[in-house]
Amino acid sequence: MLSAHMLAQTLGIIGAQGLLALGDAGNAALFIGVSILVSISFAPILLSVQPASSQSPDRAPAWPPVSGTGKSLSRAIHVMTERTVLDGEDR
Repeated sequence: MLSAHMLAQTLGIIGAQGLLALGDAGNAALFIGVSILVSISFAPILLSVQPASSQSPDRAPAWPPVSGTGKSLSRAIHVMTERTVLDGEDR
């Protein structure tokens, strides 16, 4: 997977150097062409979006509801930190 990423990156760099050699950097033609290419590159990501599952979570949310300030906020921060450390989650 990493080699495919490096290959794509290298081809992109070579292509960018080729675009600069072909066009005039003083006008907007290169900017417009590159903008179109970047927009096209997002197509696979946008086409692969799937709806989120409607299943309920297995456990309580990581951040408990906080009412007021002071001790309840301090307790909420403590609980969130404890859950993050023990579960290995970052929410």
